[in-house]
Amino acid sequence: MTAFEYHQGSELNVFMSPVVMVLGKRGQMHDGQFELSDAAYFYVPAGSVIEFFSDTLHYTPCEVTSDGFKFIVMLIKGSNQPLPSDFHSDNPLLVKTNKFQFVHTSRQDKIAQGIHAGLNGELVHVKPVTM
Repeated sequence: MTAFEYHQGSELNVFMSPVVMVLGKRGQMHDGQFELSDAAYFYVPAGSVIEFFSDTLHYTPCEVTSDGFKFIVMLIKGSNQPLPSDFHSDNPLLVKTNKFQFVHTSRQDKIAQGIHAGLNGELVHVKPVTM
């Protein structure tokens, strides 16, 4: 769990395998910062369909089994596409079309790409069950 993102508009996820989701709310951010100790953890069984509203901070699921995970993501058309080269925004969290993201300070690779370092605290680790 080294990043969070959100979108303008809901994201719908269909989970074909069980996962753990680490979630937060945009309202928990202060001055572009989020403390991982404020995150909530949810076990999501296979077959679940979940809508993440635009104020839900989320990122890649944590695998529950060593088989990994599979899920379908549905977003507003055009989301996660590159921004036009002449595009400018005063929002440092906007990294792609309709994708607002910030990362943990351990993600020096992403920070070097210009992603905002705003996720603080001890990293979350989920150890998958070997099947």
